[in-house]
Amino acid sequence: MPDPIKQLTDLMMKEGLPTTGESSIEWYRKSVKKLEDFNRSGIFRGKNKVNKLLRGELYMFRYIAEGRKEMDYYDQYPLVISTEINSTHFRGLNLHYLPHRYRAVFFANLQTLVSNTRYDDNTRLRLRNKMVNGMQKLRFGKVCFRTYSFSQIRSKVIKIPSSEWFASLFLPTEGFVPVSRSTAWNDSRRKMNEN
Repeated sequence: MPDPIKQLTDLMMKEGLPTTGESSIEWYRKSVKKLEDFNRSGIFRGKNKVNKLLRGELYMFRYIAEGRKEMDYYDQYPLVISTEINSTHFRGLNLHYLPHRYRAVFFANLQTLVSNTRYDDNTRLRLRNKMVNGMQKLRFGKVCFRTYSFSQIRSKVIKIPSSEWFASLFLPTEGFVPVSRSTAWNDSRRKMNEN
């Protein structure tokens, strides 16, 4: 099965549509709603494993949470912007915890933090944990903060190239267990309204 993120990006380029910026986010959001049966394995197939995580990159992997029996829920297939990395774990923003509308707004606001606007191999988000807590326009990110132990990752970690960031935002790759995504998103909405 071909890589669905690459397929969406290629389709947009072929149609002459922007692959970066707010207009592309809106196009992706509407187009991905049309997807019905989605197979996550297509994203992992053909991608190279990342040997070293870097801050400000977008990653996807399969994860089995430590202490999951005590958790209300967690995402088995996180889509994470890394913000802090050490030898045993890393922290980041799992975008799956945001409902699509909030995810689009949050990611559009993050574009002021890109290292360059070419969206090439050198493009990263200049993002730190403190920034999300301190900047009003990034407030939705507070519900996304998660810590991931390297020992609990159950797949290769793939880096989503910056040219494919927007396509990856709305693909239905989240895997919340043991609840539905609507339950997880309702919880996120509740937490955002408390702040």
